[in-house]
Amino acid sequence: MAPDKETFWGLMNLHDVFLNASLLRKNMINSPIINDAREFDTSDRERFERMWIASLYVLVEAWNSLAMKGVREYIASKVDIQPVSSILAQGYKDGSLKKMGQTRHYMFHRDKRKYWDIGRSSPWDQLEYHERLHMTFSTVFLSVFREIEQEDR
Repeated sequence: MAPDKETFWGLMNLHDVFLNASLLRKNMINSPIINDAREFDTSDRERFERMWIASLYVLVEAWNSLAMKGVREYIASKVDIQPVSSILAQGYKDGSLKKMGQTRHYMFHRDKRKYWDIGRSSPWDQLEYHERLHMTFSTVFLSVFREIEQEDR
């Protein structure tokens, strides 16, 4: 069954946040890696990485929000969302999501954060988790849209 209007637009809202993160990830991947440690932190690649993580964290916030409860339930009625629940649980347990939150706050609250705030360095050694989180959301969104498309046929 196709989603009602409110659920549909909620799903599109979540997907839009994901697409923002995807765009930033693509730009990060396409930016050269700077081998000079003194310049890496200010490189385009590192800036895109922090922006990607911040946007990915906004997706996590939206996914977990009370406003998206019906959307999560709709998605769960179509596809398995356990992989998202599992990777989020892991991130809460090991502190990866807390670090992502620090990066988000650092990137978007410069009025309250200093240059060498913990959010600036929080992404270090976290790329594997961020990639798995991103790809897990990607799989869920692709799967739910495929299910909706199949139903429309």
